[in-house]
Amino acid sequence: MLRRVGEWHRSQAKRPIVTVPSVYHFDEEACAIIMEDAGEESVTLKAFMQQPGVTVEMAAEIGRETGRFLGSLHTWGKTQGEMLDLAREHVEARKISAWYFYGQYEVGVTNVAKLPEMGLASEDMERIREIGRETQEAMVNATDSVCSLLLI
Repeated sequence: MLRRVGEWHRSQAKRPIVTVPSVYHFDEEACAIIMEDAGEESVTLKAFMQQPGVTVEMAAEIGRETGRFLGSLHTWGKTQGEMLDLAREHVEARKISAWYFYGQYEVGVTNVAKLPEMGLASEDMERIREIGRETQEAMVNATDSVCSLLLI
């Protein structure tokens, strides 16, 4: 799936902020993959946002581009029947991914160092919990999108 998504994305984007890693080798028998990573000097989004000189505008641009990528991936993925069938078969994997990414959503959000600068007040935490629960449930129950399988 990563190979197919990568080929599709490279045909769409000119100079993307969001990229799809290249797959060099996949061993089905051993369930092992050798793939591109972000490189030795890469940083997480959290570490990037904690660097001096990083602005909210930079974060907004990263967010916009990530949203564009995911929206396009959802639209394209709905037309990929074979990949959708594969995604439907992996219910337990979707449950694990949903818990990993959204079951811990509140913890991740509260650990971001620049929350006050982003205007998030403490009374917003209940809404954050609700968003995490709703998104986790939606991911587990998704049958028309390949995105949840790609997170596995």
